[in-house]
Parts: sequence; C-alpha cells; structure tokens
Amino acid sequence: MNKKQALPIVHFISGKGGVGKSICSKALATYFARNNYKTLLVELSEEDSEEYKESAKVEKIEQNLSVTKICPNQSLYQYFRLKIPAQALVDKIFSKNFFKLLCTAMPGLSDLTRLGKIWFHADSEKGSQTEHFDKIIVDLPSSGFIARFLSVARVVREVVKIGPLAKEAGLIEKFFKNPDNAVLHLVTLPQELAINESFEIYSDIKRMHDISLGLLFINRCTAMAADDLKFLETHLDDQMKANAMIVQFFLSQVEYEERQRARLNELGLAMPQLILSEHYGVFDEREIMDDVVKSLTEYFGS
Repeated sequence: MNKKQALPIVHFISGKGGVGKSICSKALATYFARNNYKTLLVELSEEDSEEYKESAKVEKIEQNLSVTKICPNQSLYQYFRLKIPAQALVDKIFSKNFFKLLCTAMPGLSDLTRLGKIWFHADSEKGSQTEHFDKIIVDLPSSGFIARFLSVARVVREVVKIGPLAKEAGLIEKFFKNPDNAVLHLVTLPQELAINESFEIYSDIKRMHDISLGLLFINRCTAMAADDLKFLETHLDDQMKANAMIVQFFLSQVEYEERQRARLNELGLAMPQLILSEHYGVFDEREIMDDVVKSLTEYFGS
C-alpha cells in the first residue's frame, strides 16, 4: 500500500495474541477520526451475545469516532429477521438445539453475516445510508480466524452458486476484494514466533486473493539503535562502568531484533513496515496509543 494513495474504507487488523493489535486498531481509528473522517471501530467477537435479539449498538465515544461489537449469533439473528417475516419462527430457530443444528448445517453463515454487517456500514451504495462510515477499523480475533473469515464470502458464493444468498455473498466478496475498499494490516513483534505466524497469515492471504495487504506494524522495538548503544558502551567513564551490563543487555536485544527483522526479507514478507518503539517505566494505554497515532501521522500525513 503506497502512502500517497487514497486510503481504503475498511482496515482489518490482526496478528498473534499479545502483539498489540487492539492498541494499533484504536490508534488507527483515532488517527482517522482526528483527520475528520466519520470512523467506526469494530470489535469482532467470537463469543455469542446474550442480547442477540437486539441490533449491535453503535456508540459514539468522541467526535467522529464510534465503536461497536459484532457477535456471531447477533448478526445471524438480524440476518434471519430480515429474511423471515415471522419473528416467532426466527426465535424458534434460535432456540438452543435448533441454533446448534443450524450452525452445523451451514458452517460459515455467522462469519458471512458478520462480514456483511461490516459491509452494511461501509458500502455507501448498497449498505446503510444512515449508518454509513467513511473509515471502519476492524479488530480481528486471534490469527487462526483470519483466513476463514476473509474468504467466507467467496466460499459461500462458490458453494451455494445461485439464489439470494449467493448473490449477496458475491456482492460482499467483490467489495472486500477491491483494494480501494478494504485492506488487511498485520501486527507483529521482532520475535521469531510472532514473525513466523505473521508470515503464515501473509502466505494464506496472498494465496487466496480475497483482500489486499497493507502495513506491517512491528511493535515493541527497542528505541535505541545498535550503533548508538555501541558508542555509549565505548565511552562510559570509570564511574559509569557499573551500567555497562545494562547497555550490553539492550545491545544484545537490538541485535536480536535486527536479525528477526532481516528474516522478514528472507521469508519474502513484502509489506511496508511501521516500526513502533517499546515503552519503559510507568505508562498507560492512552500514552502508547498517542505514540502510535503520531507514527501513523508521520507515515501517512495529516
């Protein structure tokens, strides 16, 4: 994704658990909101909602920024309410046993309806006119979920082939496949396991061709460069020698991170990188998010 091109409407963000994808999601949503885009931050849940009969609430939390949570049974219930006039019948379908049977018989339908819900808020032509957003940031669940979720529209279209469901799946697939509409960002750490998992996601997405790839956020990198640490190490006076072990620790950490980042090129993970520094000492989530917003502003501009 080129910095200067118009940024897509929907930005999916994913990565291995614990790499900081939720912070990056909030920061990207905040960046867009501060640049006067009507922005929606979506938490895509894997957990069912006890209030599934109610539409997912869109809550405005600050100027230009709203949040919502999309749950599997909630989006599926709303889909059936649109297609079946009799609410009593829909409620019966969603009784415990019937719902389990439905999910077994039609795997992927709850994924499609959740993806459709995002499409509903994003597509100004075929989606919602009153609840349309300029930018939508989707905080995806764990990385094992991504390939299944982002390919579901294509899979349903290929399996069902004809009828209203196939038509809707085709429209959703076409929307998210367009790089002007949607992109997937990955978040990783400069660590071997996180980079390996990021490469697996990258390979799956490249193979399926269901969505374009965006930025690779490399989070929690040591702030100082190796050359600066080496200079500091060689210029410590006698009184500062006790701190040499601290400098050596950070130097070894930086060198390890550099080796891991070099592996990205060796693996062929070709995505623009945004380096985010580790925070030390006492800090809160807002401080970290503001720093990520600053990095995004420097990268994309304001």
